[in-house]
Amino acid sequence: MPNITNLEKEILGILVLQPVYLEDEKVGSWLTPDIFDGQARKVFETITLLWEEARVEPLSELELAEKSGVAVDWIGSLTLAPVINRDYFRRQVLELVKQRFAILILGKTEKLMKEHEKTGAINLKALSDLNLEMIGLESLLSPPREEELPDCFASIEPEPVTWLWPNFIPRGMVSLIAGDPGCGKTWLTLDLACRLSRGMPWPDGSQNSTIGSTVFLNLEDHPRSGLRYRIEYLGGDAKKIYGLLSEKKQKELSNLANLKAIGYLATMARKIPDLQLIVIDPIVDFSGAININRADQVRRFLNPLAALAERLNVAITITSHMNKAQEMDAIYRTLGTVSGWTGKARAVFLMFKDEDDRKRKLIYPVKTNLSPEEPPRLAFRIANHALQFEVVKDGLDFDAYLNPEKRAEAPQLSEALNMLKELFKESTTILAEDAYAHARKAGISLTTMNRAKSMMKAKSTKEGKGWRWEIAEK
Repeated sequence: MPNITNLEKEILGILVLQPVYLEDEKVGSWLTPDIFDGQARKVFETITLLWEEARVEPLSELELAEKSGVAVDWIGSLTLAPVINRDYFRRQVLELVKQRFAILILGKTEKLMKEHEKTGAINLKALSDLNLEMIGLESLLSPPREEELPDCFASIEPEPVTWLWPNFIPRGMVSLIAGDPGCGKTWLTLDLACRLSRGMPWPDGSQNSTIGSTVFLNLEDHPRSGLRYRIEYLGGDAKKIYGLLSEKKQKELSNLANLKAIGYLATMARKIPDLQLIVIDPIVDFSGAININRADQVRRFLNPLAALAERLNVAITITSHMNKAQEMDAIYRTLGTVSGWTGKARAVFLMFKDEDDRKRKLIYPVKTNLSPEEPPRLAFRIANHALQFEVVKDGLDFDAYLNPEKRAEAPQLSEALNMLKELFKESTTILAEDAYAHARKAGISLTTMNRAKSMMKAKSTKEGKGWRWEIAEK
């Protein structure tokens, strides 16, 4: 096992030559100042600063010494690695993380032993906490193997995405549902848990071939009236839905930014043999002191959850609120950093109330690039002891619902859509100028007509000096 000081110097030596490795996503969540000590930490922080400022490589040792306050001789002693490539760099970073964590565990163990020698008592709670921290580490840092870092894709077998809810919620990954308070996020996620508990069809009508359990983490709603009542209302099997019903569990899992809490969740999950889904509603209640607007902090927070989902092959679905930036497109409306929350989640959905019928809730897929088929847009109402779902087929512009300016244009857009449908009735192809002439006559802007054309998925082809629009055969 390499000496920890030598490891620090080797990693820093690589970063001086290749500071771009700071952006490597496979180690980004672990490559932090916390894994370094003393002068090494100062040098790492300065390398990060210089790379952010100038993005020039290799870095100047003299500038590094001047800005870090560390002697140039010490920086000159940084080890030149035997090889410099990403695979080797990743292995060394993970090795340093494990050693640093082991030192922390040993320190806590030594403290417990001294307390035992002094008092004769054994602190079982502290021992249990140490065990959970070890489980949390094991959940995240399995030893890197060569096949996990291939040089050629031919060295690995293809593996299709598997789905809990086909085209909507993938297994082994994190999905995100965002919406304003009161739009029905908890109702929806509880409905999914209830359907899973009895093998009922999914909301879009697709078949559910699995009967399984759900861990439902929620601190906002009262366990009896807010959650248990709804499970009963929705016809779920309460024996297959687990939650935070004791103060102890609430305390242990209230901060999933803590490695011990991840270990506790992993331990709890492994005791449920048919576990298929973990819901965290809302995620901000379980995120500790992280800054939700900082992409690096959010990704560092979500990485352990993503690793846990993959290791257990369960779907983890988190909920969040939307931001107030109504002028932005739907995909940018999740609360906090988009590159953090939306970027890390593998499937993202927005929920909001229908402006014309406030009891009708709308579900809009905004990120579904793993889905073999585009999932439909859905709506539901709460009635007759169920969520009554429907597929939205009216060409509704969901971006308009989230943007007041676009919402004002929505009636015109609906008229433009109807106009195009009429024009395409006789043929699958029309002249763009004919469509524009009809639009001008009806007082519809050309921009709105172009948006209607995009919503109908019509393709443009050049014809002489003009353009022709074409839709797929009916």
